[in-house]
Amino acid sequence: MLSAETVRFLKKFLLILTIILTIVLIINYTIPWIKELIARIKDLIEYTETREYKYAASKNSDVFHHINCSYVSSIKSDNLILFKTREEAIASGRRSCIRCDP
Repeated sequence: MLSAETVRFLKKFLLILTIILTIVLIINYTIPWIKELIARIKDLIEYTETREYKYAASKNSDVFHHINCSYVSSIKSDNLILFKTREEAIASGRRSCIRCDP
């Protein structure tokens, strides 16, 4: 038979273990949700920022595109240059894309 002190210890131990497991489950459940939320916020910020820009180019290219051109999605974000006006893009020494003809 277990003593009263041992029973109290086991009850406290089980309570602490339950709390720890609950915290672990909450963290495991919410971290993916938080990551998804952060990703959506970043996408929204990027979309908002690019709305004022109408043209895009790569640092590694002498061609500029309309922001909706399919080629723009293939440009790495580190190489992406955005222009507000066509004149600004031309002034950078780039020519217009043959496909989207901005």
